Amino acid sequence: MGIATGLALGAAAVMLPGVGWAQETYVCVEEQATGFIFNKASRTWHPSVLVAERRLVLQLDQGVPRTWFVTEPRRRESSYWCPSGWINDEINCAGAMGQFWMNRKTRRFMYVYKWGYLDGDTPDTPNLTIGMCRPL
Repeated sequence: MGIATGLALGAAAVMLPGVGWAQETYVCVEEQATGFIFNKASRTWHPSVLVAERRLVLQLDQGVPRTWFVTEPRRRESSYWCPSGWINDEINCAGAMGQFWMNRKTRRFMYVYKWGYLDGDTPDTPNLTIGMCRPL
């Protein structure tokens, strides 16, 4: 294959959404986080502003079948699996702790941590986090 043919095929892979995407890893940085904390004394829930400082990695597992997943840097196990892949430039990932969504066009992500409220009045803080992703 000549250089021109290789460059043309590479450009087609980047430009054709249904055929395949060259970008297979994103780093997502939290920007804002808010949640709810349980007050044991009053037995009531109260709003809580959280420190947004985590980074998440959305990447494509090169195994068979190719599946997207989300994890924290330097962790080998996945936190969230994205079995449906990209649908209309959005991806939805689920895990035991909650849900993760990202829009490929805006590069915005949203994450919901569900523990602490649904499972009873525990010390966990259910929360919603938003941020931006960038290609790696």
